Amino acid sequence: MFSFSAYFWNSDVYIGRNKYLSNEILISYLTLDTTELRIALDELTRYKAALLIDTFQRIDSWLAKLPPYNKILRFPRKPFNDLLNEHSIVFEDGIDYDNDEMITEDTVNEYGFGYKDDCGNYNIYINNFQLIEFEHLDGKDFIQDVIDANEEIENYFNSYILFICSCIEVKKIFLPFVRDYLNSKDTFRTAKILF
Repeated sequence: MFSFSAYFWNSDVYIGRNKYLSNEILISYLTLDTTELRIALDELTRYKAALLIDTFQRIDSWLAKLPPYNKILRFPRKPFNDLLNEHSIVFEDGIDYDNDEMITEDTVNEYGFGYKDDCGNYNIYINNFQLIEFEHLDGKDFIQDVIDANEEIENYFNSYILFICSCIEVKKIFLPFVRDYLNSKDTFRTAKILF
């Protein structure tokens, strides 16, 4: 989800059509508050089954400020609710299909609200997610729907977890190097000293 290719020429880094100074990206990551990163990582790993909309939005706000993601990703990113609604078949929507209850744009219930999609069909946009009860399972197709939804949700979480872990590792590895070697005596080393 967050991968990209980088190319180097002299002291420049090229990612897509964007050009960065070689240390520009590193400095952005070294100034991150790892306390906030660790809190978000803890929330994502501890509550992986819970719906952490605020956590995803907070991480997206960091991504929107950090090079190169601020230039190669489109913002706003797909909200987690939208991802879950793509798999709405596995979630309760509160509609009594056995009694031919119809969905309209005026439909509102404890699970969500009615809307008309691009094809003219009426659906429930779910914002209170509860898995459908097992007695309503519809055979092999439903099992595949659950597997597909689970895989996409897992990938969504894992991409954020990997991003945060990478940021923490960059800071853990490079901050002592910059502080203790490159910036010793409050001056940056010249290329002549480094090479």
